[in-house]
Amino acid sequence: MMTLAEYQQLSGRTEKELDFSGRLHHGLIGLIGEIAELQAAMHAGDINEMQEEMGDCYWYLALLARACQFNLSEVGYVPCPAEPDEAYLQGLLCHCGLLADAIKRATIYNKPYEAQRGAMREQVLLCVRWLQAAARVEGFDNELILFENIAKLRKRYPEAYSDAAALQRADKAAS
Repeated sequence: MMTLAEYQQLSGRTEKELDFSGRLHHGLIGLIGEIAELQAAMHAGDINEMQEEMGDCYWYLALLARACQFNLSEVGYVPCPAEPDEAYLQGLLCHCGLLADAIKRATIYNKPYEAQRGAMREQVLLCVRWLQAAARVEGFDNELILFENIAKLRKRYPEAYSDAAALQRADKAAS
């Protein structure tokens, strides 16, 4: 269906052009918002919305991976958590917070990027692991989540990212 490497490449055409610091901040803030939306969907029991929010989390993680110049396919396997309803959200939030700390050190405290790149890479990949675990726990197909997210983005941005298309959200109007 679709690998993480394919997803990372395809999702890149919908990325807004920003400088390095802007890309990191966009990725982090977006990821935090999507994790919150995933939690809300989970509590509402909305399976379709959960899958869509997981796809959106992957988009922000792919943006961060492109910015830091590594491939999401470097992720390994993580076993499913014992408490499926909350454990993966806690894992995502924990590693998102540690990612925020690494981004803060690089962009706010002006620590050398190369010294923070490894920490950013590690935390992004751990977030991917927790998303994969979440999908397995909920009985979702990760490859289908990636595929459907790209299909949504193709409707929203037929050519490439634009502010106008982001506001219009053609994919929402069609559904």
